[in-house]
Amino acid sequence: MSGLIILERTPLRVLQISGDRAPIEIWAETTAPTACCPTCGQPSHRVKSHYWRSPGDLPWRGWGVRWHLWVRRFVCPNPACPQAMFCERLPSVAPHQRWTEAARTTMVRWALIASASEVARRLRAEGLAVSRQTLNRWIQAVPLPDPSAPRVIGIDEWARRKGQTYATILVDHEQGALWEILPDTRPETVAAWLRAHPTVEIVTRDRDTAFARGIADGAPQAEPGADRWHLLRHWATAVERFFPRHREPPPAPAPPAASPDAAAEPAAPSREATRQQRWWQAIQDRLAQGESLSAIARALHLDRQTVRRYARMATPPPPSSTGRRRRPQQDRWQAVLEAAWVAGHHTVAALYAAARAQGYPGGRSTVYRWLVEHHGVRRRRGALPAGPPADPPLRPRQWATWLLQRWTTLPRTATRRLSQRLEDPVVRQVWTLVHQFAVLVRHRQERALASWLRRALASGIPELVRFAQGLQRDEAAVRAAIRGPWSQGRTEGLNYRIKRTIRVTYGRASFPLLRARLLAPREA
Repeated sequence: MSGLIILERTPLRVLQISGDRAPIEIWAETTAPTACCPTCGQPSHRVKSHYWRSPGDLPWRGWGVRWHLWVRRFVCPNPACPQAMFCERLPSVAPHQRWTEAARTTMVRWALIASASEVARRLRAEGLAVSRQTLNRWIQAVPLPDPSAPRVIGIDEWARRKGQTYATILVDHEQGALWEILPDTRPETVAAWLRAHPTVEIVTRDRDTAFARGIADGAPQAEPGADRWHLLRHWATAVERFFPRHREPPPAPAPPAASPDAAAEPAAPSREATRQQRWWQAIQDRLAQGESLSAIARALHLDRQTVRRYARMATPPPPSSTGRRRRPQQDRWQAVLEAAWVAGHHTVAALYAAARAQGYPGGRSTVYRWLVEHHGVRRRRGALPAGPPADPPLRPRQWATWLLQRWTTLPRTATRRLSQRLEDPVVRQVWTLVHQFAVLVRHRQERALASWLRRALASGIPELVRFAQGLQRDEAAVRAAIRGPWSQGRTEGLNYRIKRTIRVTYGRASFPLLRARLLAPREA
């Protein structure tokens, strides 16, 4: 057994092994005839005294191992050396350490991929009694790599505490590694770091204005570069904001059908739609009085973004608008319910019984809501529906998604509804500008950017005009993103690694400890 767990590179003579209980205890003594002074390097053979050292080692088959080493104190032969006496150094055990280097390196490697508390519990089960405080102290003592000066870096923010505290990461694109972590996102902090690293030539970022100011102040010689994915994402957001203001026209009302009992009555607007109309009217009245969006949001107890959305609407939302109401489960069983209606089941009980016979898993109240939505509030029996049910209203995000996709990848329903909406000249103009911008970004057509900006500014569509004005303010970075090979993909990936580390450590690591965890080499 001693041949398997003997300390490497250390001349030892094993005196005794006690393996009848845990931990396994090994008594040994050093056999080197001389030792070198750690201060002056002179070898010495004059032994002054002895003492015991008891470092722990890696477990052997689940049993802990404890060494008892009989080491010596030597007298330094150099009279000019300030250290008259020194202790014998062991290659496998660092000075003033309670563990061997192999055990400490292994425990640090485990602690870098999991929380210190969890690793400490696992190590105690393996016979290595070490606390989480010791593991964290070892992590912060790991020497950080010193790579060459960065030339192309990516900068992004990450949430130390989501919605409250944010910090900054800097990534070396050429080496594909995390370079540095800054404690905040202030432009002054970013500028100070860039001044200390004048070798930076290219800086990629998202559309954050704070980072743009920091880069301009700290590295005016560096070429700023935006990210193509963020450009398309912000473009999709601008298109999405267009549709709440430019809604889909309501379908033409069907001619009233004769009914032996009573004529069909129109469906009453939902409570959500009525509340939205009241909000729109109150917001428009307060805007006419000169109040700001923040003041209106505080007075009406609404979010500021909600107030902004209603302020941009030229007309009140139609009664068919139901906010973010989810589509009922019956929409997936609409064919079954319609077949039951055609078969003559015009009451909730009859519709529910017929649908249950076909395997419908919902409840009676949901069938009632479907009946109210598709056949009127008071209509229970009478004439059959005049035609196929109208298409349900779509959210602005769905319209934006369809508008941004290639026509050949859309489903048949999307192409039909898009064709109807593209008859509107404003929607067709948006659709044209959308695809022109996507083509120039994906195919790196930098020369087409100026003409596209002119067309977007001349369109008169507020959402497109604001987006084009933002591109003009950051035109240098946008052009670099279109023509350059660098992107924020690697930076976003390392940002996800930071989030994973924060989750693993339960979000309780301080900034110095978290920085040491993230910048430490993976093979530590």
